[in-house]
Amino acid sequence: MIFVTDALNMSFVDAVTTSMNGYFHLIPRVFAEVTTFLPVSWAAAVMTIEAALTSALLSVLVYVASGSHVNSTVIRLLAAAPLVVAPVGQGGMGHDGGSVIDNLATLQFELMYALFWLMLWVPAGRVGRIIAPTVVLLVALSTPLSAIGLPLLAIRLLVRRDGTGLLMMVGLVIGAAVQYGGLALGYSSRGDIGHTRVDPVWVAKEYVGWSIPNALLGETWWRQTVRHTTEHRALVAAAWLLVLAIVAAALLKVTRPRWHVAIAAFGYSLLLTGIELASLGATADRYLYTPGLLAIAGLAALLPPAGPAWRGPGNVPVVVLATVLVVVCGANFRVDNHRAFARSWTTAVDQAREQCADGAKSEVTISTHTKSRYWTATIPCRKLNVSIPWAPRARR
Repeated sequence: MIFVTDALNMSFVDAVTTSMNGYFHLIPRVFAEVTTFLPVSWAAAVMTIEAALTSALLSVLVYVASGSHVNSTVIRLLAAAPLVVAPVGQGGMGHDGGSVIDNLATLQFELMYALFWLMLWVPAGRVGRIIAPTVVLLVALSTPLSAIGLPLLAIRLLVRRDGTGLLMMVGLVIGAAVQYGGLALGYSSRGDIGHTRVDPVWVAKEYVGWSIPNALLGETWWRQTVRHTTEHRALVAAAWLLVLAIVAAALLKVTRPRWHVAIAAFGYSLLLTGIELASLGATADRYLYTPGLLAIAGLAALLPPAGPAWRGPGNVPVVVLATVLVVVCGANFRVDNHRAFARSWTTAVDQAREQCADGAKSEVTISTHTKSRYWTATIPCRKLNVSIPWAPRARR
């Protein structure tokens, strides 16, 4: 909603260079600008479609990038598909509910997952060598969390010493300079967004008892009503038994694990969880998304079949994980959250148009939810009469 407000009330340059919550959001803000060329009543649908298409494209990118390290089609699908059917990230009805799925405002979390695979990617062709550093730069200009990737890229450069890795490093450095330079120089501010809590023990507990279980078992079976109860402990145990079984299969060479990918994914997942929680000082549903997908990818990387595809015991572990994820993703395809029960955007815009009808107002503020300023938009009355430029005109 804030992106729509700025797109409708500011110039393109001003909107794109305006920070929110202490950082710049290049990709979401550029997408929000598209709504200025269309009827305001279309804005919610347009931005949702943009976010969904971005998720789909990132999923394809992850599938392609993962091929540099994993040959198995099934494993690559397990790494890519959760981007569009994630068992986490839809949020809940609590105060910390924040949907990631098909949401421009939280697109940074999907971008962060794709960034991990981009940093591992070794493109074989010129197109890939152009796409990788370009997307990395765009991601870095859309989220300050991208700076977490600098150590992984540094390791890549030490191992490969290739131009693609160097260009990706340059992109991350530029993004970090913009994001953190804005904070240092006062162009952006975190304001009252959370409070820093540096507590490694707390982060570790949340990772073990909250992040991983949610990633593997989803949100539907994991609500605040069962937290810190027998059911909660049973879910934690079930999730970690699955993790241990997968690790055991890899250690016993039942599969052909890609240890370097698994270690990088879990390390990146834990580090990202620590940074997110420490910067907010609390847990939030949206912070489950990227670490959760990384954990799934790390487990999948341990399970390339050791033998002919779909035959022999080496295929059993990946079939089990794939089955669990299909069931969990299906059970979490629709989760009750604030977006699902928000007021209709079209209805709100229609009421805004009525308020502007008498010409007494120059702008109208509307809201689709009462709980947060993030659900409020200010629309100039002149924008409410914007029609589709290519639509046929009625004959007189």
